[in-house]
Amino acid sequence: MANRMRELRLEHHETQRDLAELLGLKSAVLYCKREIGYHPVTLEEAFKLSLHWGLTIEEIFFADEVSSKESSDQPKKSLSQGRRIINAQKCHESG
Repeated sequence: MANRMRELRLEHHETQRDLAELLGLKSAVLYCKREIGYHPVTLEEAFKLSLHWGLTIEEIFFADEVSSKESSDQPKKSLSQGRRIINAQKCHESG
């Protein structure tokens, strides 16, 4: 399951620190780990983000599943492992 947290954060010109504060997290790194998928987003956090961005939880967290079902019945290979490695480096670079 891919999420659109990074995309939406950048689209709204917000920092990881901004959203960490919104979610009540102690640091931007804790937010980053959720954004890249190392830690799960709680239902409460998903709800806060949904209200904040004015989108449904499905639009934020399940967009790839909906679009892949619409585009093809064939399973697609996930690149999430490679993205996590690259994105983990970004946790220390952005903020």
